[in-house]
Amino acid sequence: MALALVESRAFAKFPPSNILVYPTAGPAIGNLVFSELFSKRFPKVPGESYQVWNCMIVNLLDPIAQPWCTSKEKSPKQNLHNIPDIFGKSAPPIPEVLTGVNLGQYLANASTITYIPIQAAWFEGTPPSSPPADLGGFLALTWPQHTDELLNLMGDDELQRYREEDNQRQRSGLTYQRPHENRIRCVVCLLEKDKWQTWHNRAGPIAKTLRQHLDGRHAIICTDDAGDPSTEPEPSAKPTSSTATKNKPESAPSSTKSGTAQK
Repeated sequence: MALALVESRAFAKFPPSNILVYPTAGPAIGNLVFSELFSKRFPKVPGESYQVWNCMIVNLLDPIAQPWCTSKEKSPKQNLHNIPDIFGKSAPPIPEVLTGVNLGQYLANASTITYIPIQAAWFEGTPPSSPPADLGGFLALTWPQHTDELLNLMGDDELQRYREEDNQRQRSGLTYQRPHENRIRCVVCLLEKDKWQTWHNRAGPIAKTLRQHLDGRHAIICTDDAGDPSTEPEPSAKPTSSTATKNKPESAPSSTKSGTAQK
């Protein structure tokens, strides 16, 4: 995206040296021409460890950073062939991993593109004590190498804490639950051509303005509180133009009323 914006002159008013990118842990997304153009437009800004600009930060033990290059010669450190033994040689090799790599190689070759990674700053995460014996073990090692090792490298305690909390939720089988409420949070409205207005339903004068807008433009009925989570929502049907004309109410319903529209 950054390269596309630069090439389209979207950043023309900025000096080229002021445009920096910081990609992390991604696979190869283009061919040699793309890779060389990226290096030309975004010269590497060297630094210690992860403190570099315009380079992909890559953990050499992260399988996700290995696609889609198929050439060991052109990209020895990042290519599909590195994936099966990336955590150590398994005896015998894991069939599902080999199948996935072979399929990936087939798709890459079918595209007639030789994918080449962009310039990178490599590091090696903590290797496992023993190679995985099956696909489950392989996948269990992949995610920590893709995320945790990068956070450890950067030494960001706060990000690491959030990551550990997320891991704990996953281990506990907890999932995100959407709040049980039918309150309108905000309304985005096209007032006229290319002119949009957003109303946020918060306490105070903004909420009053929102309700006035709803009453005057949309005739939406909503509740002022969260409501009873155990109550099943009533089905609503959008009237056709003919039934809407026959059953047209005398006045637009108020958005501050609770419940459903009066028939």
